[in-house]
Amino acid sequence: DETGGRHKHLMVATGTGIAPFCSIVRRLHRDWEQGRCSPQRRLVVVHGASRGRELVFADTLRSIAREVGWLTYIPTLSRPWEEPSWKGERGRCEDVLRKHADQQGLVPGETSAYLCGHLRMIDRARGILGRAAGRRGIF
Repeated sequence: DETGGRHKHLMVATGTGIAPFCSIVRRLHRDWEQGRCSPQRRLVVVHGASRGRELVFADTLRSIAREVGWLTYIPTLSRPWEEPSWKGERGRCEDVLRKHADQQGLVPGETSAYLCGHLRMIDRARGILGRAAGRRGIF
């Protein structure tokens, strides 16, 4: 959504729902490498899974995020007790969504939100984003 006037994008995925977002990030990364990147672009990707091994494309997204300034990748596990060495976020996507949207300055009316994955996550995240938007605009 480069033409809609919004340069901030929040992408929330569970499990393999990350695949379309990874594709978008790879394309934008190619554009960035070729100097065709809006200096205003900002993407925040929240990716949830039960276990670390289920965070498909995590290495790719972490690598790109380290290289560019416009991508923040936030993996989270809903069963962190099964992986005592896990140092990342803990909880379901929708549990950490609001925190990171606030920390990253993703405000309604300026941000496009994309949800892909488990239906329950999508329903809950839509509710969170809808309540955050209130009368100030929509995500």
